[in-house]
Amino acid sequence: MVNGYPILSPPRVRAQAIVDLISRLQRPFLFKVTVWAVDFPEQRIYEIAALSDNDAALQGLRQFQFDMALRERH
Repeated sequence: MVNGYPILSPPRVRAQAIVDLISRLQRPFLFKVTVWAVDFPEQRIYEIAALSDNDAALQGLRQFQFDMALRERH
């Protein structure tokens, strides 16, 4: 607790990602990022513009974590 309020953090999701380059015509490059959860059968595919494949993977994993948090709330 901080100042009497609970600290809310997003749930941890064990996930893996595969990144494929779609287009290198202009920067940022366009990547297809396939992310899946290790603990349960869930998979998402995102098209992400990023400067590198590492950046695209990180953005895909963050989006997947956000999507899973929304799914748990509903």
